[in-house]
Amino acid sequence: DLPFEDRCAAEAALTLLLDDASSKVRQALAEALSMSHHAPPQVISALAADQPEVAALVLARSPLLTDAD
Repeated sequence: DLPFEDRCAAEAALTLLLDDASSKVRQALAEALSMSHHAPPQVISALAADQPEVAALVLARSPLLTDAD
């Protein structure tokens, strides 16, 4: 586990990547985080609402999402 400050910094960096214009960057982020139990929930939610090729990864794999998501 990361110390609180490091975790906040990591979450901020991941949040910045969500704004990348390239869907390939967001797709790589989705691939990396899709099966994590510790990914920031707001990042997973944003990826799940992204373009289909990005969203499909987290919607199919993320343990943080429910069937309703």
